[in-house]
Amino acid sequence: HQEGETVKPLPRQLGNEFKCVTVSKKGDDYARFTACNTDVSIGSCGRNDLTRHLTSKTHLAKAEAISSTRSIQNFGTVDAIQDEFVDYQLMAHCSLPAYKNGMPVDPYWAAMSKKVRFPTLVPLAFAALSLQHSNADPERCFSSLKKIQRDDRGSLNKQAINALLSLKYNSKTPCFKTEITSDMCAEARK
Repeated sequence: HQEGETVKPLPRQLGNEFKCVTVSKKGDDYARFTACNTDVSIGSCGRNDLTRHLTSKTHLAKAEAISSTRSIQNFGTVDAIQDEFVDYQLMAHCSLPAYKNGMPVDPYWAAMSKKVRFPTLVPLAFAALSLQHSNADPERCFSSLKKIQRDDRGSLNKQAINALLSLKYNSKTPCFKTEITSDMCAEARK
């Protein structure tokens, strides 16, 4: 386009070329990316502005966050989930897979997934089971790191700290019984 001329994109052309772009409410000089809910100025370079935004870290991060939120919505409406849950609660026990206290719940829900009766409840249960139930493991790691990286050991470099943490978590022998060889020290210093 010529200097000073505003590029006015045709929504149909944009929609054909960029599937996640719609007309912005901000006006003709903007386009809306539905994947990241962002209005992008296209007044200076038009398609180049769209391409630049599409490959930006901001777009990719927002699109990933929004798509993971949307996947939660894929479980259906709250009413559908509630209806299936009530149906599940009212089922006769003989119709449900066997479950004994203390057994892992994954096999139970895997058996439930074979029942066509709960198309929303079963994937929701699997999603809930994939959530971390506590933060004890990361806290344990931070506690170990705090014991390794004390004030009197300030000269430890990143590689040595990684080696010590790896030794602690990957060795079957307790770390205080591990015999440190000169080869191990030489490798840690590299």
